Amino acid sequence: MNHKKITVVQRMKNGFLSNKRPVLNLTYKNFDISLEDAVYRKIVIKTLQETDRKNLLNTFLLINRLCMIFDGCFYDIDSVVFDDDDLVNIDDFCVLDYYKMHSDFYGGNLQLVNSGEALTTELLKNLTLIDEELLYPNNAFMYMTHIGGLPLDMRTAFLVECYEPLAHYVSFKRNEVVPQVSSNRSEPTLYDCLSYIINLYGGSIFNSEVIDGKLEYRINQMKNNRHQLMHLRKDMKNKPLLNKNERITYSRKLHILYRHTLLHLMGFDVNIYTHRLTQCTTHWEKYLVSDQEDTHNG
Repeated sequence: MNHKKITVVQRMKNGFLSNKRPVLNLTYKNFDISLEDAVYRKIVIKTLQETDRKNLLNTFLLINRLCMIFDGCFYDIDSVVFDDDDLVNIDDFCVLDYYKMHSDFYGGNLQLVNSGEALTTELLKNLTLIDEELLYPNNAFMYMTHIGGLPLDMRTAFLVECYEPLAHYVSFKRNEVVPQVSSNRSEPTLYDCLSYIINLYGGSIFNSEVIDGKLEYRINQMKNNRHQLMHLRKDMKNKPLLNKNERITYSRKLHILYRHTLLHLMGFDVNIYTHRLTQCTTHWEKYLVSDQEDTHNG
C-alpha cells in the first residue's frame, strides 16, 4: 500500500516526557520530518509523492534507533497512522514489537542528550552507514536494551559480546590494529577489544576503576561473565561479575559506553553531554558502594 504520511505517537515507559519543547524539523532523503515532545512524542514523516508504507515505516525506525542512542531507551509506541485516517493495528507490524520496552533499561540515568533536541539529517545518514557494517552487533545491542524476562547476567554477557565487532570496526576506521595483551594469538581477544574501546572512549565512564587500580580486574570480570554464560561453564578459574549490584553497574556502564562510542563514530559533539556522562556514571556506581557497605556490615 502507498501513502504520503505516517504519524507515530510514543510515550515513556511508566511516565511522561518533560514540558513541551520546540518542534524539531529536518529532512532525510525525500522525507520531511517533524518531532514534537509534549507529554507524548509525536513523529510525523511526509513526502510529496506516494510511497510504499514500508519506506515510511523504515524511516521512522531509523529515527527511533537514533533516538535510543541518545535517550538510552526506546519509547513505547502508542499509535501508528498512515495519511490522516488509516490507523493500523500495531500488532500487525511484528517489527514494531522489537521496539517496545519490556526491560528496566530506561530512565533519565541512561540519557546522554534529549533526542528531540539533537537529531540531524547528517546523523541519520551516518547511522545508516554504520549500520551497514555493524548491523548485527547494533541489533543485538538494541535487542538487549528492550527485551524482558532475560536474566541480568545473560543480558550483560550479550552486551559484552557486542564489543568485539565494535572494536574491529573502530580499529578499521582509525587505520590501526586492536592492541593485544598476548602476542601468542592471531586475533585480538575479547579482553583486548574491551580494553581498546574503554581506553579510547571510556575514560570518564571507567575513571573510578582507573583511580582504584581495578580497571584490568573489572575488564576481566566482564569478559569472564561472557565466557561463563556463552560456554555454559561452571568451573571458571577467573571470577566473573559476582553479584546483582556488580552486574547492574557494569551492564549500564557498557550500555552507556557503546552508545557513546557510536556517537563518536557518527561525528556528534560529545562534549555537549560531558556533564551528563559523569552524572549517569556516578549514579550507577552507587550500586557498588551499596554492595561494599553490605559487605562491611555483614
